Amino acid sequence: MSSNTTSSDFLLTQESHPDQSQRQRSIIFSGEIKNAKFLSPLLKSINIDKYIEMVITEFGIKFICENDRSIQATSFIDRNLFTKYDMEDEKTPQTIRILSKHLLNVLEFLLTKRLNQYLMNEQSIATTLVIKYYCDKRFKMKVISKERLFSSTIQTLQTNNLNVWTMAFVNRITLDSSVLIDFWRCVDYQANSIVIEMNNNDPWFVMRTKSHRAEFSQQIDAQSVHVEHYECTVPSVNHYKMKSLKYTLRPLMLANKINIRFSSTGLLNMQFFIQLDSVNNLHNINADDDHDYDDANDGLQQQQRGRITTSSTTSDSHHRCFVEFFIIPFIP
Repeated sequence: MSSNTTSSDFLLTQESHPDQSQRQRSIIFSGEIKNAKFLSPLLKSINIDKYIEMVITEFGIKFICENDRSIQATSFIDRNLFTKYDMEDEKTPQTIRILSKHLLNVLEFLLTKRLNQYLMNEQSIATTLVIKYYCDKRFKMKVISKERLFSSTIQTLQTNNLNVWTMAFVNRITLDSSVLIDFWRCVDYQANSIVIEMNNNDPWFVMRTKSHRAEFSQQIDAQSVHVEHYECTVPSVNHYKMKSLKYTLRPLMLANKINIRFSSTGLLNMQFFIQLDSVNNLHNINADDDHDYDDANDGLQQQQRGRITTSSTTSDSHHRCFVEFFIIPFIP
């Protein structure tokens, strides 16, 4: 537990100049990102648990959430997105555990103009987000604009032995996000599960649900113009809980391309490729943990209206990132 505690969830202050003692504290990590508004919706898209782990490495920062050991969501921020990225020891990754709610609330206050009365009149002024982690386990975020500096210190928690999931895949399909958006517009959210089938001939890729009210299936041809890559080594049929897959609506609202992979045991991996310029122009995603996406159809419609159409294959990779989900199948 961090030794720096406050009576509130987090401490938000307006600063002018740090004192000498602050400058002399040992800093394990310091990074700066300009125009970091994308961070708030990006981290909301993986908010599937009470806690979030941050792993700071020489390559960038990975954010990890895990729910009931059946689903893990991660987001990776490449160090190339930072204008400054300094680690005390680049060969020693640093893991930070904090409450998801605290991190998201701080980002809302620091980066969302409509929630910060001090920044209401600074819409056109570029801001820089500064992230610092100290040897005494304090985690600090600042927003620097032309005239003001706002700072927030977030309480850190004792880290757990969290494993980052990986997989060797046997089947893979890469497709436009519009295909999955169409599926979620038609699906019955009251169904208990979603069945995903992959074959090496027709029908190639099938997603289907069944409930007491309706049955729905979507078939996607491997030669479809919406499919960038199709690879089926072992034909498979796997079942996944609707509750788990509904979490993927959050990154789907941000992505323009999706890579779906399966292991030989049916472990599902979904990689959502996200253009940062598009994220900055979309409405914020609801971060409420209890939000069950019964209104997901409306959210997807708003998302398409607000999207700036871009191609992930032609855009600079330094201006995009990805969100990744691992979901364990179940036996019906």
